[in-house]
Amino acid sequence: MNESWESLKDILFRIPSKYVPRIAEGGKKKLWMSYKALKYVKHKHKVFQKYKDTKHRACRRAANKASKELKKAKFNFEKKLADNIKNDSKSFYAYVRGGSRATKKVGPIVNSQGELHVIDSNERMCELLNQALGEVFIKEDLSDMPEAT
Repeated sequence: MNESWESLKDILFRIPSKYVPRIAEGGKKKLWMSYKALKYVKHKHKVFQKYKDTKHRACRRAANKASKELKKAKFNFEKKLADNIKNDSKSFYAYVRGGSRATKKVGPIVNSQGELHVIDSNERMCELLNQALGEVFIKEDLSDMPEAT
C-alpha cells in the first residue's frame, strides 16, 4: 500500500510541473515601456549573447538604440499621463507615488497616561502597541462561565 501511495504522490507532484505554464521572473515589462522599446532591449540582449563584449561595435550600437527608445517611450508615457491629468488624475498620482522610495512610518505614540513617545526601535514600538491593545480588551471572569452540554 505504501508503494502505491508513493507512486500516486509522485505522479501528482509531476503533473503540475509538466502541464501548468510558468511565468519567467523577468518577463514583466514596465508600465511605460512600449513594445518597440521592448523589441530593442531584446535585440540588445541577443547581440550581447553573440559577442559577449560590451565594447564591441554591434553591442554598443544595439545598446544605444535601446537606450534612446527607452527614453522616448518613458517620455511619451509621462507626457500622455500629464496631458490626461484632468480626466484621470488617479493614474498620474499612482505612477508618481510608485517612483518614490518614501515609506510611511508609525509614530509617535501616545501611551495611556498621555505621554508622547518617540520610538525608533521596532521592538519597543511593538511592545507599546501590544500594551495599548491589551488595555482595550476587557478581562472577563471565567469562573462563572456555563459549561457546554
